[in-house]
Order: sequence, then structure tokens, then C-alpha cells
Amino acid sequence: MIDTHLLYPITVLLGLNADQKNQLLRARLVLCRDLLEPKNEKMIHRLGLGDRKIKLLLNEVQSLLNGV
Repeated sequence: MIDTHLLYPITVLLGLNADQKNQLLRARLVLCRDLLEPKNEKMIHRLGLGDRKIKLLLNEVQSLLNGV
């Protein structure tokens, strides 16, 4: 079901540490696909990641969702 419906939790992401994952969870961003929604861009920037790190994170999410 997780693979079929692309319901990967953010906890599977390697590009975030535990504190960053907890920040996202407190903001109710639970699924990886949530990070790709434009309305959540501000929250991602609040994690204190640089632009390069954010790009790598979003690439990680895209790869996961595309099955790469």
C-alpha cells in the first residue's frame, strides 16, 4: 500500500536529521509528497537548510516517489 499510493513518511528521508524531521512532523508534514507542495515551501526553509541542501532533499523525495 505504501508503494502503490506513494505514502512514504518523511522519516525515511536520509537528507534530514531527527530534529528537522520532528519540526516537519510538528507542522503536520508527514508524507514525503507533502514536501513537494508549493504551500509548504516556507516550512522547508524554516529548517535552516541552505538552498543546495533543500534542492538535494527535494531531489531525494522525487527519486523516492518515482521509484528511482
